[in-house]
Amino acid sequence: MNQLTVKWLSGQPGLAISLVAGSAGLEHPIETVHSSEQLDPTPWMQPEELLLTTGMWLTDDENVCVEYVERLARHGAAGIGFGIGIHHDRVPQAMVEAADARGLPLLAVPELTPFSHVLTTVWMAKLRMLQQGMRDAMQTGESLLVAAAEGAGHRTIVERLSTALGADVAWVNPDHRVVTGSSAASPDFLEWAREHAARALAPWPTGTADTRAERTVILPVVLARRARGALVLRREEPFTAANRHVLKTAVALFRMNLLKEREVLEASLDARSALLSVALAGNFDLAARLGYDMGLDLPGFPLRVTAVHGRTDLFEVLDELIHNQTLGRRHFAAMHGDRSLVLLSPQDGWPGAALEACLSGLGDLHAATAVSYHSGTFAEAVGRATDAAMNSSTSTSASGIVDLDTDFDHQALPLVHDPSHLAWATNVLSSFLELPDRSREDSLRTLHSWLSNHGNNEATARDLRVHRNTLRFRMERIRGLVNGDLDKPDTRAGLWMALRTLDIGSAPAVREAGP
Repeated sequence: MNQLTVKWLSGQPGLAISLVAGSAGLEHPIETVHSSEQLDPTPWMQPEELLLTTGMWLTDDENVCVEYVERLARHGAAGIGFGIGIHHDRVPQAMVEAADARGLPLLAVPELTPFSHVLTTVWMAKLRMLQQGMRDAMQTGESLLVAAAEGAGHRTIVERLSTALGADVAWVNPDHRVVTGSSAASPDFLEWAREHAARALAPWPTGTADTRAERTVILPVVLARRARGALVLRREEPFTAANRHVLKTAVALFRMNLLKEREVLEASLDARSALLSVALAGNFDLAARLGYDMGLDLPGFPLRVTAVHGRTDLFEVLDELIHNQTLGRRHFAAMHGDRSLVLLSPQDGWPGAALEACLSGLGDLHAATAVSYHSGTFAEAVGRATDAAMNSSTSTSASGIVDLDTDFDHQALPLVHDPSHLAWATNVLSSFLELPDRSREDSLRTLHSWLSNHGNNEATARDLRVHRNTLRFRMERIRGLVNGDLDKPDTRAGLWMALRTLDIGSAPAVREAGP
């Protein structure tokens, strides 16, 4: 099962959910679950979300039901889960008819099935799929590595990729000639691959072309800024993140076959790029765990993201950043595409001067740096730094590196931990410290995150991974605990300094809990 569908969810025995309308949409994929009692929840929804509601918004006007279903169908919702037994004993007939007319699945959720159970079921299934995908990717990668160790050529790798991914696969050379294709490929695929590669990759770029609408992936194999060929794959289903990790391994093996002397470096670069891709996809914790197992440690937050761009061979630059002793050992470097690379450093150990000296001797390079405070801002920081590095034609700072966050001083706050300061901080937070353990932990973590996000409720809710209503309840409780007006800068500054003085920081995000 490559994706979760409404049909799958309606068949989960532990939920007792039943389909009442919209059977034409049973194969709609479910990305996640959203709960709302808003009359128009679409501004807060992404496509392919299953909406759960108890119908608090219902009126006697049947048009309200019809318009509600129409809005969700236009928005691309996966379906509607209607909770019965709370505000309504059954699903309104007008909603049933509208859902059938639009082919939007409408599920009846019994009172004994909490919405949280539906959400947990979906996310646990997604976690299992992710884990299985990673296991399959690793097994396929091992199979490819074994084949390469045994001296396998292009054809063997193409055949194993085709079998593992269920795709038509071809290896096309820079002259757009199909060197070899998978034996199971459809009759027209080899000619199609040649024409498609020639049209999409002329002149050959140093990057990846991905036409998702056609479920096609074209991976140029580039060494020393020269494209030596490309893998062309096509199948009916979209390629998953785990599939792409397999493809990265395959590309590495083609590179090793093409240029043996760079095999060790290429394998290391692909592993690093894969970890960076996992982190950029919103799975920083998973990337850190995988990196630890591979002996490639990612620094903790807050961290510095430094992007480097230029005409020089970036593989050589990356090799230098990895092995340069003056930069220390607390850093992680990886390619970000084929036009830039990224160096991740702990904020309190960012080697600005050493990095500038290293880059100045490696050719025409431009660099920029930004700060990421937590995993929620990581991809944004990488994007900002990468864009700044690529758009910078001359150095605009004394160090030669454009610093996008020059005002960052979180680690440089002049804190004094003598008894008087500790007593002051303890007094400021006394109402929090007197709470029971669980309440104290939740309240201090919420306060820390809210202050870190400058009072932005949406960002804080994402940071803590809690629902907006849960955050609102917590903030009401916190306002009652604070001695002063939480909307005043002086009050916020005092609370922040007290948290810092007592070394009370943000804790790892936990599961969503009730208030």
